Amino acid sequence: MARGEVSLEALMDYEVEACLACVFTKERQESLKEFEERKK
Repeated sequence: MARGEVSLEALMDYEVEACLACVFTKERQESLKEFEERKK
């Protein structure tokens, strides 16, 4: 399955971006909840 450094780097980039997207989505949801609480 190893095709050299390029595919490994691409995979790592994908993993990092997926992780960041996950974290940002979670933070966004939490800040949205806080905003909703403040509006009440």
